[in-house]
Amino acid sequence: MIWNFTGFFQPVDNPAVSNVVKAGRGVPVRFSLDGFQGFGTFTPGHPRSEPVACDPTQEDPIEETVPALVSVLLYNPVNDHYTFVWKTSGAWAGTCRRLDFGHHPHRQLPVHEVARRR
Repeated sequence: MIWNFTGFFQPVDNPAVSNVVKAGRGVPVRFSLDGFQGFGTFTPGHPRSEPVACDPTQEDPIEETVPALVSVLLYNPVNDHYTFVWKTSGAWAGTCRRLDFGHHPHRQLPVHEVARRR
């Protein structure tokens, strides 16, 4: 099923901006599906991350990251926002990735993974 997708909301920016984050951090990816649609809303095998070519001309740092051990999907009925906490991998440092939600191919989030602080 295709949901009425709205987003992305801060702290990430919508394409064509490439969101910059320290590799290994959790990124709160916020969006709406026009009400609570349950927690089984993703296409099987999604969301998933895939490498892409970097475009340094439209980069913007993600203003908020969170500690995360795993990726998780949450819902807030007060603002009708889902939050997918995307656990990025430290191994992605220096690469660019795209978070693909599957059922909304036009809703792919470009992210530039930068080196972690030591």
